[in-house]
Amino acid sequence: MKKTYLPPEVANYIDTFSYASGTALFSVLMDDSFTLLYGNDAYYAIHEYTKESMSEWINNKCSGYVHPEDLSKVKEICSSAAANADGKVVVEWDMRVRTGKGNVRQVHVRGVISEWGGRSVMNGSVKDITADNESSRLQQTVKYVCDRQDQLDLYRTINNGGVFILSAEGDWELLYANDKYYEFHGYTPESMKRIHDNKVKNYVYAEDLPAVEKSISEGIASGLKRFDTEMRVVCGDGTVKHIMVRSEFVNIDGIRAISGMVIDITKQKEAEEKARINQEIVRIAVEQAGVTFWIYEMAEKRIYQSEENRTFYGYELVTENVPDCFWGDGSIYPEDEAEVRRMYQELLSGSDSAQCEVRWKDSANGLYQWRKIIYTAVYGKHGKTTRAVGTGIDISEQKMLEVRYNEGLSYREVVKGNTVGSFRFNLSTNRCSDGYSKDCNILALQDGGTVDSFFAAAYANIPGETQRKLYADYYNRSALINKYYEGTLQCSHEHPYLFQNKCIWLMTSVTLFKNPASGDIEAFIYATDINERKSKEEIFNSVISSDYDYILRIDAERDLYQMYTKSDKQDQLPAQSGDSYIAEVRSCIRRYVCEEDRERALQKLELSNIITELKSKDLYDITVKVKGKDGDVLHKKIRYSYLDREMNVLLMTRIDVTHIFKEEQRKNELLASALEAAKQASSAKTDFLSRMSHEIRTPMNAIIGMSAIAAKSIGNNDNVSDCISKIGISSRFLLSLINDILDMSRIESGKVLLKNEKISFNEFLNAIIGIIYSQAEAQEVEFESIIDASVDDCYIGDAMKLQQVIINILGNAVKFTPPNGKVTFSVRQKQKKGNSVILEFVISDTGCGISDEFLPRLFEPFSQEHSCSTTMYGGTGLGLAISKNLVSMMDGDIRVRSIVGIGSEFDVTVKLGVSEEARLRSVNKQTGRFADLFTLVVDDDVDVCRNAAEILHEMGIKAEWVDSGCKAVELVAEKWRSKQFYNIILLDWKMPEMDGIEAARRIRAIVGLDVTIIIMTAYNWSAIEHEAKLAGVNMLMDKPLFRSSLISAFEHVMGEKQEDDRFETVKQYDFSGRRVLLCEDHPLNIEVAKKLLETRGFIVDVAENGGKGVETFTLSQPGYYDAVLMDIRMPVMDGLQAAILIRRLSRPDAKTVPIIAMTANAFEDDIERSQRAGMNAHLAKPIDPDLLYRTLYEYLTERESLLLPKHTENGEFGGVKKSD
Repeated sequence: MKKTYLPPEVANYIDTFSYASGTALFSVLMDDSFTLLYGNDAYYAIHEYTKESMSEWINNKCSGYVHPEDLSKVKEICSSAAANADGKVVVEWDMRVRTGKGNVRQVHVRGVISEWGGRSVMNGSVKDITADNESSRLQQTVKYVCDRQDQLDLYRTINNGGVFILSAEGDWELLYANDKYYEFHGYTPESMKRIHDNKVKNYVYAEDLPAVEKSISEGIASGLKRFDTEMRVVCGDGTVKHIMVRSEFVNIDGIRAISGMVIDITKQKEAEEKARINQEIVRIAVEQAGVTFWIYEMAEKRIYQSEENRTFYGYELVTENVPDCFWGDGSIYPEDEAEVRRMYQELLSGSDSAQCEVRWKDSANGLYQWRKIIYTAVYGKHGKTTRAVGTGIDISEQKMLEVRYNEGLSYREVVKGNTVGSFRFNLSTNRCSDGYSKDCNILALQDGGTVDSFFAAAYANIPGETQRKLYADYYNRSALINKYYEGTLQCSHEHPYLFQNKCIWLMTSVTLFKNPASGDIEAFIYATDINERKSKEEIFNSVISSDYDYILRIDAERDLYQMYTKSDKQDQLPAQSGDSYIAEVRSCIRRYVCEEDRERALQKLELSNIITELKSKDLYDITVKVKGKDGDVLHKKIRYSYLDREMNVLLMTRIDVTHIFKEEQRKNELLASALEAAKQASSAKTDFLSRMSHEIRTPMNAIIGMSAIAAKSIGNNDNVSDCISKIGISSRFLLSLINDILDMSRIESGKVLLKNEKISFNEFLNAIIGIIYSQAEAQEVEFESIIDASVDDCYIGDAMKLQQVIINILGNAVKFTPPNGKVTFSVRQKQKKGNSVILEFVISDTGCGISDEFLPRLFEPFSQEHSCSTTMYGGTGLGLAISKNLVSMMDGDIRVRSIVGIGSEFDVTVKLGVSEEARLRSVNKQTGRFADLFTLVVDDDVDVCRNAAEILHEMGIKAEWVDSGCKAVELVAEKWRSKQFYNIILLDWKMPEMDGIEAARRIRAIVGLDVTIIIMTAYNWSAIEHEAKLAGVNMLMDKPLFRSSLISAFEHVMGEKQEDDRFETVKQYDFSGRRVLLCEDHPLNIEVAKKLLETRGFIVDVAENGGKGVETFTLSQPGYYDAVLMDIRMPVMDGLQAAILIRRLSRPDAKTVPIIAMTANAFEDDIERSQRAGMNAHLAKPIDPDLLYRTLYEYLTERESLLLPKHTENGEFGGVKKSD
């Protein structure tokens, strides 16, 4: 007969874990011989015994197999631990054992000593470490040979990780290592040097480094000769290895060093960690299994138990008079007493084991729990049973499962006849067990079929995709199994179902169980017909949700009520039902009705008042204002009527009429708003006409007055010239006013469209700066421009609109700055992202400033801070309003800071596109050409110097700068004396103390003709051109400086550009012999146009309307007219129709003759219409003569180059001569 020392279930349970982990487990009494209470198969295998041979040979006394030399050490460890223990104590040691086969093994023992049944017991594990000690012996060998003279050679042959010598200071530089060392660490000498610079600290595992540093520093401080340490290292392939380093401190040429060897202990460490984890797994598994243990001494009728058992069972660690002590205190459920007595009687009768299931009271909470008690007899020395090991297992959950399962079976039989169908499914095995259904198709599927096929058939009978998905989410095998494990054991779902060719509503309910016999998850499913109830609910809810907040049935006789509502839709509702309607309605009024309606509502909604009102009429209504959930006011209409007059039963409905009140309010507000808007429009119209009357009459008065004075002053050329000049100024102001009004009109009507054209930023800024410099010079205002080096040469955008904005703000800055003041204009590229950039223009002045009160209205149309500003400064008050709108269209903004009496600063940001040239431009391509140039920049503005130097550096040019002419002369002289010189010197014209021309003259006297000197200026330099040449200046350049202009200038200096384009002169056009057809209906306009054209040599033919113009052109010979100037608005036929008819003629020149619109129609859509009609260009009246000549020149020369190309020696091109 096989003899065991623990119950089979517990022994098998523990053996399962010990088998999985390979751990040998034991339990011994802490007596003088360490009597073995339990050992698993792995335990006996390590000691090379069987259970029977260990009992027979050494009588289960563990002291019998402990090596005699180690026994005293083991006893000392255990007795010391037991003496110092307070509760549980953990002990571990290494020792040698003599096995049953006579072998000697090295083992590691780890155990927990605790009190169990009043006696000290150790539970633990044993591990065979004989193989691990081979590494230990190797280390001892190395230690031994370290003391020998030939240690280095021996290291190379016996160690498995290599030998080394390293510095003991700093980062532990590797001084020597053999091939094995490099191979072990995964490096070559070269890669070790490249990656770690031979610094050992770099590949010691970071978490181990502090301990190793401490060990070495303490060894040095204490004068140790040798030391051993364990650590981890990171190898070349990224793996981490555990190593033992055995080394000694040596002195090499005065350097404190460490010489030693490396031993790989990675596998040993992994084995130790695995053993630790496995032991922890066993401990946790036993604890979580809920198993309790104790020992029953049969002869003494005594139980010894652990502290854990005591917590549950409530008895002392040593319990006397077992089992009689259990009766009478209620520990065992009375009905289970006989079963417990039977179990103990079987043990006393000599059975190997006995068990029972009993309800035992938990001492912690006083509740009975089911426990399975199992006793296993333990045989003594002579084969007699003197004691038994008892185990208790909690089976309460299993018992509850049995009860629920049996109740479910019973309930299923009871409700079977009242359902459309009931089914029993085994979800774990995917099988249908049995069922009942009025749907024959479903019934046929469930008999012996799968659960999945059953639900698939049911899905097909669910109408509507939404309902089918909801049903499928609720009812599928995996979802139901998940619900069981989540603790949701019951659920139900209402859904439509196609049954016997009609759609009905069913409620499908599911109850989930675990079959106590098989452990499978089962589902009991019931389908109940709720069609009638559902139909009534849908009708009732539809009525309520569509028309009413809620409905009350009021029993006025008994003061009772019942409410019906869609509660998910409403708030501020009375209770669902109540025994006092009067009290509830008063409470609701006080809580929800607005204060101004509260008294009226209390009176009108009193039950006695309602009954009185209904005596004479069928319906009684009242509307009250209530407070909404969000604090808004809602209007509610409450209506009463009789359901049963004899029984005094009323029906009350409440409906929301807020939208009706709001609609009425909205209509009234719209009427009031329309009336106010009409008044404001009338006032604005009157104000606008009054302002425009004043603004227009002022220049008109000057024009008419000066015309009369000029007429009377004929013969007095000075007076006539003065009058004509003032007429011109007034005319330009009047034109500016009209243009501003038209611009504002186009913006407000949404007719302004931005162009996306290439902007040559050099030309763009030079044009602005040229205009503003002349204005500033006339006002005696200093003007400074700073262009950041980040600004590109080209962008994509609307140059005209942007120029209009900048000139407007700059012009205002100059206009509002007094003489000797200063205006500064700076540009920088603020941000670049993808194909767009943000440009920032900053305009600051030292003018009169703007008050804080006026700043918010600064960009309003016609806004001017002072009523006298028009007289003082001129202007219509539209410029900034137009600028603000244009900048907004460019995804930009205008910010203003101003202090009265100090000045103002306008910050304008706009978004522009990146040009193709900017994307493709590469400065590196140009740096080679200028790499040998050495340049000096001289300007009294430090920012200009820095920006210029930065641009030059980007071009690959070495550049220096100084901020005065005097410093420049001194620096050039110093360089010249040291036989150095600048290739190019850039001098600002206007500088204090010494201007650019004087500086150039002195520099030229020092260096002679070998240096190129360029004067930079933003002013009109025609007046100084002669003086500059005499001073030795080679070239004049416009400021601000751009990369492109510098490249062009330097190319010229280096001889790469042959033509001399330093000076731009006014173009003079000669159109002698050219014939133009002028289509214009206004006599004065005809006279002005003819004189302008004839002064440049044109022969002009006139047509008074579009029809006459088409006729004249048709009757002429092909090529007779070189151009057609066409007004748009003319009688008989307008210019657009005339242009279309000319282009449709079959004659050869009809498609090529330039047709240019000259009209007062200046809107963007006017320009587009003229282009669609076939016109080449669009000139707005009043005509700018220079623009007219330039336009005619461009189109005539273009036409000639296509039709009759010829180039004459006298500079004429196609008969049109441009002279400079």
